[in-house]
Amino acid sequence: AAAGALVSSTVGTAELGRRVKTGETHAMVGGAAAALAAAISVGRVIVLLSVTAAPLVPEAGPALAAAVVVFVGAAFALRFFDRDEDKGDNAQKLRSPLDLWSVAKFALFLGAVIIIGRIVADQFGQAGLLPFAATAGLADVDAVTLATGSLVRGGLEPAIGAHAVMIAVLMNTLAKGVIAFVTGGWR
Repeated sequence: AAAGALVSSTVGTAELGRRVKTGETHAMVGGAAAALAAAISVGRVIVLLSVTAAPLVPEAGPALAAAVVVFVGAAFALRFFDRDEDKGDNAQKLRSPLDLWSVAKFALFLGAVIIIGRIVADQFGQAGLLPFAATAGLADVDAVTLATGSLVRGGLEPAIGAHAVMIAVLMNTLAKGVIAFVTGGWR
């Protein structure tokens, strides 16, 4: 799950949910792996901000770091309190979401997010960025992070950019929760 989360924690979460539903793994293991994938995803956002939009790190970094700690803590708690741990080895590798088609789709999506972000910022000013980040964050937080970094380098206030990234992370986390429920069912 950790390796898959480096590329797409959303795909990893959906795959974990499917595996829980089919009985290939149980809910506590799937939940722990999904929480670890979420921690990696948020950690990746911090790295992307550090590289592409350093002025946002003091604004968003502490809240994002706290989210990483909470997700890692949840992963460890789920494994620690796992009473139904399988004694057999039914762990299987997740299919890697890193293939050429996935990379191409991400590049197209990123380009579209950056273009739409610029249009929204030009049309509605900084106030339009937050609803845009919430909507785009449902699908992909990395694209919003990179687009926001581009907008900050173009003059967007760092505080607004930080709020946009944190809203995107929140919405992405909520979307993954829904995906986990839909693909894995209620346990």
